[in-house]
Amino acid sequence: MKQRISGKTVYSVAMAFIGYCIGAAFATGQEVLQYFSSHGFLGIAGVAISCVLYIYMCTSFLLAGLDIPSGDGNEVFRYYAGDKVGRLFEAYTILLLYTMLVIMLAGSGAVFAQYYGLDPFWGRLTMAVLVLLSVIFGLHRLVTILAPLGALVIIGCMAVAFIGFLKNAGQLQYAQAYVESTDMFKMSESFWFSGILHATLMVVLLAVFNTSLGTTIDNKREAYLGGLLGGGAFGAGMLLVVLAELAHIEHVAFSDVPMLYIATQLGIPAIAPFFSIVLLAGIFTTTAPLLWSICIRFAEDKTPRFRLLALALSAVGLFASFMPFQKVVNLVFPTVGYVGVVFMAFMIVKQIRLLRESKEPDAERRID
Repeated sequence: MKQRISGKTVYSVAMAFIGYCIGAAFATGQEVLQYFSSHGFLGIAGVAISCVLYIYMCTSFLLAGLDIPSGDGNEVFRYYAGDKVGRLFEAYTILLLYTMLVIMLAGSGAVFAQYYGLDPFWGRLTMAVLVLLSVIFGLHRLVTILAPLGALVIIGCMAVAFIGFLKNAGQLQYAQAYVESTDMFKMSESFWFSGILHATLMVVLLAVFNTSLGTTIDNKREAYLGGLLGGGAFGAGMLLVVLAELAHIEHVAFSDVPMLYIATQLGIPAIAPFFSIVLLAGIFTTTAPLLWSICIRFAEDKTPRFRLLALALSAVGLFASFMPFQKVVNLVFPTVGYVGVVFMAFMIVKQIRLLRESKEPDAERRID
């Protein structure tokens, strides 16, 4: 019997995947700049490699969500890597989530400094307070706000990138020469390895979230389509940002917030202030779930212990965010990518083993 597909479910899963992937580093353009645009036109090939891997891991986690008996996304590391190694990945992920929270706070400071001309401290403090309040009073109450904010971020980033590229497309011919003559920040000297690292950067961050999404779908066909739509659309978004940055490369190569610079060059007065809000919204919708996800591992939601932990983590994160944004991204992200490579290897081995096991009964029946 052919499995029925819910278009609404496929769309929801794909958009949730994209929304989670877009945070401060992506929305500001800094992440794309260091992984792809810094390689010139070869960065486009890097985007293609990364896109294929995003489709693969999004689909794999959705399928894992269907396969894990308990339906608990937290078990995904043990599902793929076994009990002992899986628990090590779980512990690492908690530390990583907190590091990402610090990066998000640093990103809000960069936006306040570059667009509003204010001390970065006020951006970090404002974001830390808003995130803390959202967690203390219950993250679930903000779901109706976070969902449209996520859509706003996605649409805003893609619109600015597309218009920015069209407006300055004539400068693309000079981009490669500039990149080759300039010592830009790069995640890897190889464009193809940068493509791999960008996807594996997200694999451990997405694991629990995306596996939990897998519990909301009904069959494997929805998993395949959701993975294809989510990973493919995210890859298309990255490509637009790369093209926009290459078209403005002389001005954004060393900018903390390259997408905000591009927004200011569009000649539309309302775009720049709108995009500054888009950036801050993107940081908020990523940072609040990060803090909540860490606290819920150690305390029950809305309890005094939970709120005290949230306050302490927010305060420490605020002070840790004073490292320069570019350096924080360049220091942390490659390390995460290497760990992601290892975990993705466990995923591939597990899937090969499952494929072999699924064929064994068929082989026995043919022998009989």
